[in-house]
Amino acid sequence: MKKRVLIVHPVPDMADTIEDLLSELESEDDGYDLTFGRARSRAAAEAYAKPVDLVVTAVEIPADNNSPLPAGERRRLGMELFRTLHTKKPEIGAIFVTDHVDDAIDSFSRTEHVPLAPEGENFRENLRLAASQVLGPPRPRRAILTITLGKDHCSYEFQSEGAKRGSRYPLVIDADQLNELVEESRSVHVKDGTWPGALQRLGESSPNGCSAGPLQTWSFATRSTNG
Repeated sequence: MKKRVLIVHPVPDMADTIEDLLSELESEDDGYDLTFGRARSRAAAEAYAKPVDLVVTAVEIPADNNSPLPAGERRRLGMELFRTLHTKKPEIGAIFVTDHVDDAIDSFSRTEHVPLAPEGENFRENLRLAASQVLGPPRPRRAILTITLGKDHCSYEFQSEGAKRGSRYPLVIDADQLNELVEESRSVHVKDGTWPGALQRLGESSPNGCSAGPLQTWSFATRSTNG
């Protein structure tokens, strides 16, 4: 399911940066599925016609597209925007982007449970952390396990959902375990880069690291079966 993100920032280049950084979460194994909208002011954001799941707003935004930023704390209309959108849709998520954090902003963030993404050299990490807090668990992506059995050669390969086929690795496996391996592999999801290890552990005695790195042989312990 797509998450609809509204970026509210008076500086177009900064809005581009925010969208680019959040788009990185889509291209990785995190598995977020995002669509984006833009607004430059409080009025434009409040008039945005499409549904929104997450608003990423600068703390300091103008009242409308034709107005300059007001002076002093009156320029912090991003916080007022959140209150308005939250009243209309209590489940909406939010992230505040700001070039500085003072006591008032920090207090508002804590009280309203809105994470901050301070600008600066760590902005990428700050925004990613805030996004993970608000967006929640990503949609799972499945790992496809392909096993090729031949008279003289057997092999296996992993393919992440939506990705190209991976490299093939030699495989040594007992026939009585093949059905169980395939069945259990269906429950392994790609998440945070841990899926090779998770699939590796389906083998009873598979060596560490056999699903990544140099070409290796993957063997399984033999189980005695009746019939």
